[in-house]
Amino acid sequence: MLDGATLVAEKLGAAAFGLIVVFYCYEVLMRYGFNAPTRWAPDFVAYALCIGTFLMLPSLTRRHGHVAITLLLEAMPPRSRRHLERTIAMISGAICLAIAWYALGEVIRQYERNIGTIAIIRLPKWWISAFIPLGLTGAGLQFLRLAWTGSTTTATGKEPST
Repeated sequence: MLDGATLVAEKLGAAAFGLIVVFYCYEVLMRYGFNAPTRWAPDFVAYALCIGTFLMLPSLTRRHGHVAITLLLEAMPPRSRRHLERTIAMISGAICLAIAWYALGEVIRQYERNIGTIAIIRLPKWWISAFIPLGLTGAGLQFLRLAWTGSTTTATGKEPST
């Protein structure tokens, strides 16, 4: 179920990034081709960047695509390395879930106070902010799964070199 939700989020995140390209191209065409720049495209791009980033986060975590400094891990014997990787994944998962909880509180506050974006086209801010705890929760669950399963595969699906 977690992988299914992660895949759906990944596809939606990719769509958000694709829309960024489309609307930037549209903005350039309108601005320089017709001397009629849009007023909404820059805001849309910023929203899509936030949404796309947090929708892609669980997939990135699942594939070990996050930034990692592995110098110490690579110098360790395989058994110790796997133990430390599981510990790091457990801590990372707990941190992601804690931050997601905090972010959810902020989303609820934005909803309750009817806080809007500061943009040409005003939107309820929680529409955008809601993707932050969603993505962090997915990443946290993926980290916890990595800790539970002890998976040490990299983004390429191969075991790291020893």
